[in-house]
Formats: sequence, structure tokens, C-alpha cells
Amino acid sequence: MAKAEEKVGSRSDVQWSALPTSDGVAIASSKTPREILKLFGDFLTPTERSEVLTVNNVWYFGVHNKGFGTQNHGYDDVYNHYVSVEHEHLNFRYEVLKKVVGPYSQIFKCRDHKTNTRVAVKMWRQSFSAEEDHSQWMEYHILLQLQDWANDDVNVVRILDFFTFRGHNCLVMQLIPKRRLLSAVDCTAPQHMEMTMVKLFTKSILKFLIQLHAKGIVHGDIKPRNMSIKEPGAGTIRMMSFENSFLVGRQRSQIFCSHAYLAPEAYLGHMSSFPVDMWGLGCTVAELATGRILFPAINKHDQLPCYMETLGMPPQNLIDGAPGRNKYFDGSGMPLMSGQSRVPGSHPLYLALGSQDTEFHDFISRCLE
Repeated sequence: MAKAEEKVGSRSDVQWSALPTSDGVAIASSKTPREILKLFGDFLTPTERSEVLTVNNVWYFGVHNKGFGTQNHGYDDVYNHYVSVEHEHLNFRYEVLKKVVGPYSQIFKCRDHKTNTRVAVKMWRQSFSAEEDHSQWMEYHILLQLQDWANDDVNVVRILDFFTFRGHNCLVMQLIPKRRLLSAVDCTAPQHMEMTMVKLFTKSILKFLIQLHAKGIVHGDIKPRNMSIKEPGAGTIRMMSFENSFLVGRQRSQIFCSHAYLAPEAYLGHMSSFPVDMWGLGCTVAELATGRILFPAINKHDQLPCYMETLGMPPQNLIDGAPGRNKYFDGSGMPLMSGQSRVPGSHPLYLALGSQDTEFHDFISRCLE
């Protein structure tokens, strides 16, 4: 398609090119909002014409999204998620290439037209409550605190930018290659990961947790799916998600972790702290070594009974006074039936692990104390 060169305003030295495509996208070098309005204002919606004046430079814009949702002037769905369109712009800089939808946020694979690199943009849904809004800001500020060692071998994902777009908080992060730790387990099933590699990954996760806890931060959702492999041969990981993280003493009122990795005290309603991360570590390491989820409950109501089947009854002081006690125990402190016949202690840990390795058994056991 032919280039279109234009001179803008009285600045005869300002020349630039735009490449309209069959999809109706205009790609331009960085220009001021008023230059864009003069040349392409007719292609923009009234909302976009107002939005463009809020940025300093325009690196990219698309003319696709005229509002296909039902909320927020047509930009959101009924769940307050942004309704994206391929090749549209985010904040007049990022081009949407692909999206992945989660319960409370979406991840967009984007092209950053300022740096000509590919990035990941996490866009939270517009919050329904003050608690959800606080949760979003908590995740952002925790990630900021971790950026001072984002380049170390205990790597966390690196933050590149933050902005608000059409009412949605957006976090721009480095795009991580698809090397999830979970995939390393899946691809070896039904074989287990070699114990040498399990130890290397365990060491990397522990190093991450030591530094995280030193900052007074609880990750809250340690599991294989939340980690990517940084260097496969070296057994190092990069932590991907901090959606359930919190500062010690400031636990979130709602927890949305995967049931199979959530510590017993969380099910019983106790305040969580660093031990919940060690519990998640034990479950994760066991899964890496065996290729199986350590506690395969049939649902969340069966999870605590599943724990007890392997580990026996929780300490009495954990049961006494627990806000969630009545969900799992009767008045005499005996476990309630969950639909599955699970007798506490009837399936001990060495059977669940399928291993006679005493060092491995001892490590997992200590994580689950």
C-alpha cells in the first residue's frame, strides 16, 4: 500500500507516514495528539477524540473498536471485562495481537510501537467493589517492590509501564516465553521429572521465597502454573502471578487460589502468613517429582478431608476457634463426611508420594507441617 506523506500545521519540517491497512489500522511514528486529530479525526469516535488529548504522544492507533459491549459506553461486557478487538490500540501505543481471559483480568499479547517489541499487557476488569479495587492496587504495588531484584536469578516478571485505559488499570510486563513449569510436568507424564531437576527447581523457588518473605510479602498461591522456566538446564524459575499476594497482617478478605494448593488454615478461616507458601511449595515439589497432584480432592469441600486422609487430624489448636470449623468438624471435633469416604491418616504421605526416598519424604513432610 502506498505511503501517504503529510505536512502538519506550520511545521514544514514535520513529515511522517501512515500505513492504512485493509483492517482499517493506521500505524504512525510518534506524533502529537493534535496532529493525529487533524489527519485522522474523522476515523475516531467522539470517545477516542477525547482520549487522544490525554496522552503526550501517539505511537499507534486502530479504528476497529467502536464499542461492542454492553457496559462502559460499549467497551465492557456484563462482567466489567474490556471487550477487545484484534489490532486495536491500548493507550495509543500498544497494538492488541492476542488475548487470554481470566476471572478478574485479561492478558493481552501486544506490540509496543514505541519500542517495536512484544509485551504482555494485563488489564484488570473494572472493579465491582472497593475490595477488588484494593486487590488490584495491592498486586501492582507488590510487583513494584520486587522490581529491585527482577533481573536476578530469582526472577519475577518485569514491569515496563502502567496506565489506565477506559476505566481499566493496565500493567505492561515483559512477554515471557511459553515455558510454564506445569508444562514440564505434563510433557513427562506418566513419567516423573528427574530428581536432579526437581532439586534445582526447588532451590530456585526457595531462593525466591526467602527474598519475598524478607520483604514481608506472602505470595499466597505457590503452584506450578504460576511459574515459568527461566533457564531449563539450570532449573531456574520466574514467578508469573501475584494476584493473591499480600503483606503480612494485611491478608485479603477473599482468596481465589487453586484448591489443591491452599493450606488447611486458609480453609479453616485463620489468618494466613508465610507457612501457606511453604505448604504450596510442598505440593508443588511433590507434583514435579511424581507428575501427579498431591491432594486430588473431588471439589473444594473435599479438600481438607483429603489433606486429613494423608496427614491425619490437624492440631487441635488449629481446629479450636477456627471461623470455618463447623464446615468440616462436628461439635465433638470429629470430621464431617464430605461425600468421599476419607479416614484421617489412612493414606499416609509415603503412599501419596509413591517414593521410598526418605530425604524427599522428609522435605515434603516439613513443608506441610
